Amino acid sequence: MLCIAGFDGYFKDLNPGWEAALGFSRAELMGRPYLEFVHEADRPATHKAIAALANGGRLAGFENRYLCKNGFYKWFRWHAVAFPEDKAIYAVACDISDRVRTRERTAWLASFPELNPNPVVELDLAGRIAYANPAAQRLFDILERGIAHPWLAGLEGILEDFRKGRSEKAEREVEVNGRWTRQSITFARKLRTVRVFGLDISELKRAESQWRQTFDTVPDLVAVIDKDSRIVRANKAFAKKVGLRPEECVGRRCYELFHGLPREPSYCPHAMTNADGKEHIAETYEENMGAWFLRSVTPFRDENGKLAGVVEVARDITAQKRTEQDLQQSAQLKSDLLSLINHEYANALTSMKLALALLKASEPGTSEERTHPYEVLGRAMENLRAYTTNFLSLHRLESGKLELNLRPTAVRAVVLDALVTLRPLAAAKKQRLSVETGFPESLPVAVLADQDCLSLVISNLVNNAVKYTPEAGAIVIRIRLESGPPECILVSVEDTGIGIPAAELERIKEGFYRTQEGREMAKGFGVGLTVASQLLAKHGSRLEIESEPGQGSRFSFRLPVWKQD
Repeated sequence: MLCIAGFDGYFKDLNPGWEAALGFSRAELMGRPYLEFVHEADRPATHKAIAALANGGRLAGFENRYLCKNGFYKWFRWHAVAFPEDKAIYAVACDISDRVRTRERTAWLASFPELNPNPVVELDLAGRIAYANPAAQRLFDILERGIAHPWLAGLEGILEDFRKGRSEKAEREVEVNGRWTRQSITFARKLRTVRVFGLDISELKRAESQWRQTFDTVPDLVAVIDKDSRIVRANKAFAKKVGLRPEECVGRRCYELFHGLPREPSYCPHAMTNADGKEHIAETYEENMGAWFLRSVTPFRDENGKLAGVVEVARDITAQKRTEQDLQQSAQLKSDLLSLINHEYANALTSMKLALALLKASEPGTSEERTHPYEVLGRAMENLRAYTTNFLSLHRLESGKLELNLRPTAVRAVVLDALVTLRPLAAAKKQRLSVETGFPESLPVAVLADQDCLSLVISNLVNNAVKYTPEAGAIVIRIRLESGPPECILVSVEDTGIGIPAAELERIKEGFYRTQEGREMAKGFGVGLTVASQLLAKHGSRLEIESEPGQGSRFSFRLPVWKQD
């Protein structure tokens, strides 16, 4: 936390960290003398430190307590410099409350060495042991081996710092025979005595080791990042991806390692979480690593509910992205190919149909023997036209490019119009093709539909019936008015054809599938029913199929009657 304080006893400026740490607003902190926020017991020392600063001195490592809005106090450590000519003090304060609480608990436990369950050892600056409490003697043969014991190994350097006045406190972790101890080492200068207080952290270390093993077995990149974008912990996968060891990642800015940039880019989900404090998930391409990642950033908060940092999980999805791109390219190629084929087919069929009409017109009154080939060519072209129309419609349906032009449509008129080109196909097989309506022809009944799509549905259903019904069979198109609500038109196409096994009734609507008997009886691609089914679905209807092998089939659908407002 940063601040500028005046010699008059008031803060002149504060950064936002003060409000977060103490709970007081900036106006509240600047509106009262800053000594009022200092713990009463710390005010004399604080006043003395300020007076020393006012004379041009510097302040380093000074500690005092500051009042929080909730009534509790926090410990701050200060580093400050004064500019007498400006009558201003520039200072940095660090919250050391947790460290002080640990230090006070350690001191309290150490004050009862005989009863303390943790090891406590006292020695002089030469390293000679003067005292070891029962816990220390029980756990280690300290008295026999002295400073050469592994529990005290490496203590010489700390004692040297104490002798030369470089420090009076130290902390470290020591492992002996598989048990870990956190040592707090304090030098009592007046007594020329060093006290080593140990706290068993073996279970904590084991838990940390297990967590680390789990953390490192995750194939995704995982990092714990503080609120200043510094990495607190990173798993092996993360470190490997950025070319470092896990411990080398700690303290580094995440955006420098992950993005290879001097600052957090706006598209980064971590930047979004820092901005609004919420979880964010995003796909990003990292150019410095040449890879795509699916990144999930989850915030965690401190005891005051303030954002303390995030946990980020990044999954390399480069292979998945390449597959998606390949599929998109394949779909585009298929789309372009279908469009080309349909366009060329349509042009060729138009030319063939025109040529056939000209040939027939040039030979008036020709014999039946001469007209038969024309009829065969006409039916062949009609089949090709139907195939082309179906493939083009299927392509538009799958690509989402088919848009319905809904308007009031007379179903009976659409059916009769479709039969103009279908009757010759039925006649060629000597089939009886008829239309039955359940209401008077004079009764105007319409549905809201796309006329071209509805015509294609009728054509496909009747064409299928003709194709899979033997010679001299019967096909009936029935149009019925059903009472509601809602009032509907029921259209059904019934035949006396080969029928469909029950297990294959739904499958034949999926496309490019025909029954074994159907493949043996007629040529085709198996897309007619798929197109009909999907077009009806676009109208909010459903193709229903009733069939029994050898007994024929019934294909039907319903559309609501259009009512003029």
